[in-house]
This record gives sequence, structure tokens and C-alpha cells, in this order.
Amino acid sequence: MRLLRRRAGMSQPRLAATVFVSQSTISRFESGDRMPDPALARLIDGALGAGGALSGLIPADPDRADFQARRPGLVDRAMIVEAESGLVQLRKLEDISSSADVTPMVAARAELAVQAAKDAPYALRAPAIGAAAMGTAYLGWCHFVAGRYAVAEQALDRAAAQQKADSTEIDVLRAARSPGARPAPCCSRVPMAVSPILPARP
Repeated sequence: MRLLRRRAGMSQPRLAATVFVSQSTISRFESGDRMPDPALARLIDGALGAGGALSGLIPADPDRADFQARRPGLVDRAMIVEAESGLVQLRKLEDISSSADVTPMVAARAELAVQAAKDAPYALRAPAIGAAAMGTAYLGWCHFVAGRYAVAEQALDRAAAQQKADSTEIDVLRAARSPGARPAPCCSRVPMAVSPILPARP
């Protein structure tokens, strides 16, 4: 939020007055001590001209996010969808800022997605592993753009391994649904592009 505010050329007091909260509230949002509710996040987005970049990072149901934060091993379909949509929103934020600005947030989201894949119940393992691969691949891309080629290569290799595990999980689930049948090739969803076509190193 601090980055978006600075890019908009606004001070904390001016933003606070625009969205009808105190400057200390804006300060707590920027430091991560508090999170705006979805309605206030949309208002701040409008004031900063961020095009939804901030509100897209706020969980639609803050009570649910708090509930899951207190029970990290609880993974359900909504958590997986939220992990994927959070990564998409970070990509939108990157478009108006830079890879360097979003890399710490991408790293945190990717780590949460990897942990969710480990904790997911069997029926949700395939989509959870897919979300983990998506986050890890995006982190690899951020490292590549920053010139950290070795780290980028490691992250992209991990993403490829996660994506392979995702395809294997889908095959296993299909086989489990049809006893005695051979697993069909994975065709129910388009595989994620794990490694973008990267230009040669400078």
C-alpha cells in the first residue's frame, strides 16, 4: 500500500482524509499491523488509482482469513482458490510497480501455497499442488527479472517438479474413481506454463 500511495504522490494524511480514516490507521495498514476490510480497500484503491491492485490482495472474508491463520493445517477448496487469486492480483500489482516490489509478497504467497499443498486432504491435493507450482514459478520469474539466475533456475525446477506431481495426482485420482481402469492421460486442465520463455542471460 505504501508503494501505491507513493506512486500516486499522496501523503498519509492526505490519503487518510480522502478515505475518511485517521493517519495512524493508514500507517498501521502500511506496516502490516492491520488489514483494511474489503470495502475500505476498494475505497483506497480508488483514491490511489490502483485499479483494484490493493483490494484484490484483501481476502473477501477477513473472518475466514483470521480463522485459517489460527488453523494453518486446515486446507479447503476456498483456500486454494484464494491462494491462486492472490498470486494473480500480485501479478497485476507488478504491472504497475516492479518485480522487486512484489517479490517478498510472492515469496510469502508461494510458501503458503506449498504448505497448503502439504496439508491438503487427499481430494484437494491436485489443485493445491497446482497452486504451489504456480506460486513457485512466479517466484522464479521474479528472481530471473532481478538477475538472480541461479535462484530463478532452482525455483523453476521446483515448480516443474510440483507440476509433475500435480499431473501424477490427477492420474491417481482418476484411477481411484474407476477401479480396474488405467489412469487416463491428464487432459482435464491445461498445464500451467511453468517456465516462461526466458531471454538469454545478459
